[in-house]
Amino acid sequence: MNPDVTAPALERLDSEQIDHLLEAIASYDRAMRTRGLDYVSRGRVGPIAMARWLFGAQVRGTQVYTCWWRYDDFDWQGDVPAP
Repeated sequence: MNPDVTAPALERLDSEQIDHLLEAIASYDRAMRTRGLDYVSRGRVGPIAMARWLFGAQVRGTQVYTCWWRYDDFDWQGDVPAP
């Protein structure tokens, strides 16, 4: 996906969207969530790019890849490549 990216503005998400995003993230298995948090804490994620209902970031793991999240009909869909 290559959206017309604007400056990161996660602050634009309302509390319901944030709750739904947290639920979507919680649906990933524990190992994937732990690895993701490790990447974030070591500065291996970002910068975050955001368009209207879509945001993503480059992730530098064993390979460099991009993850995207899209909000649609009160549901977040993640495009997170499997390791």
